Amino acid sequence: MKQMINVFLIGVILFQVISLSSLAQPLSLEDSQKSQLKIAAIKNGLGDPGEKILNAIVMTSKQTGLSQSFIISLMHSESSFNVKAISRKGYKGLMQIPQNVFYEDANTLIGANIFKEKLKITNGDYKKAVILYKGWELSHPEGRRQADKVIKLTMKMKEE
Repeated sequence: MKQMINVFLIGVILFQVISLSSLAQPLSLEDSQKSQLKIAAIKNGLGDPGEKILNAIVMTSKQTGLSQSFIISLMHSESSFNVKAISRKGYKGLMQIPQNVFYEDANTLIGANIFKEKLKITNGDYKKAVILYKGWELSHPEGRRQADKVIKLTMKMKEE
């Protein structure tokens, strides 16, 4: 009986050591980026985008070179992280793209590539590219206001 108790106690101790050592392992760079992005989003009043959306943002940022802060700011301004959002003009998903693609990663990547095309058209001017992405004429005051909002949020998120 005493041996059974000792074996049980050793098992409990080993379980605790293994559990604690797995907790002590450092987060991967990607997990750390997602955690920081999630914290910045919550601190800036955007709410928690969720794991699938964070994964899509990190992947899209790596593939397009756009900052994660910019992608999340543009995405929030387009859909408030609603995967199933559909605008009055028929644009769909997180990034409000013209295609019927509601998968987080695909919608985010397509939207980012559309934005990069707008960036080429405007010779790298983010404000003008956001105005075009949102469907406004460059001189329209509402387009400028919305672009300023996205850029301001991006800068604020980068400070977090």
